[in-house]
Amino acid sequence: MTTEIAADVESPGEAPEGSPPRWYTRALPVTAAAVGIVAVAALVSPGLRHQLVLSTSHQPQSYAELYFDQAPDGTRATCTRSADGVEVGFVVASHLDDEDDLAYVVSVASAAATGATEVQEGSVHVVPGRATQVARGFAAPRGAYDVSVRLRGLDQEIRAHCGGPGA
Repeated sequence: MTTEIAADVESPGEAPEGSPPRWYTRALPVTAAAVGIVAVAALVSPGLRHQLVLSTSHQPQSYAELYFDQAPDGTRATCTRSADGVEVGFVVASHLDDEDDLAYVVSVASAAATGATEVQEGSVHVVPGRATQVARGFAAPRGAYDVSVRLRGLDQEIRAHCGGPGA
């Protein structure tokens, strides 16, 4: 005597009859369409192609660091005053691709409303992976003064406010 048992066996990828389709049967065509649209847009638009390359690859950025120098005791040497005047020390650390001469502008301005501003310009030769120190001397302003150092071509600037005669 043989007994047959009839059972509905569903395939792993099929939804049971009468139920909504599984989530991936809806998501797969939408995802494929989105990828296709991005691929076509990348072929047509050079700007989008460039952004996709930047987003999917690591490209180191070249830059230069600008910061105030430190005195031998480790304190900032921004507001160094002597009988002869003030000295402004700063450092340019290069992370650029090539050696270069970077133009800078240093200014020392009296904090008083009627005070004068002294400006000096120059350039510093930088080598990739190295820091270059620069020191510029100025006539001593009376009282408090403001210091500004700007790298022209890289549009970077640092500032400091220095106190009165004891600073």
